[in-house]
Amino acid sequence: SLSSEGVMRIEGRCSGRITCAATVVIVEGARVDAKIHAENVIVAGLVHGSITARKLVRLCPSARVRGDVKAGEFLMEAGARLWGRVDRYGIIAQGESN
Repeated sequence: SLSSEGVMRIEGRCSGRITCAATVVIVEGARVDAKIHAENVIVAGLVHGSITARKLVRLCPSARVRGDVKAGEFLMEAGARLWGRVDRYGIIAQGESN
C-alpha cells in the first residue's frame, strides 16, 4: 500500500492500494494493479483496478484502464481505453465516504 499527502507520480510497477490527498499521476509505461483513492487521478499508463477521485479522473491518449471509475469530473481523451463503468457524482467533502 502507498499513501501520500502530496502529489504522487508512479513511473514503474505498483500493486495493492494507493491513497493520496492530492493528485496521483500514472505515467505512460507505468503499470498499476491497485485500488486508487485520491483528489485527482491522471492516467497515461495501465491501471487494473478501481479509481475513485473526489474531483477529476483524466485518461490521457495512452491510458488503458480495466476497472470502474468514480469521480466528480471525468475526462477521456481520444485514444484512451476503458473497460469498466463510470460513475460521476458531486465533489465529496473530506471525510465522507461513498
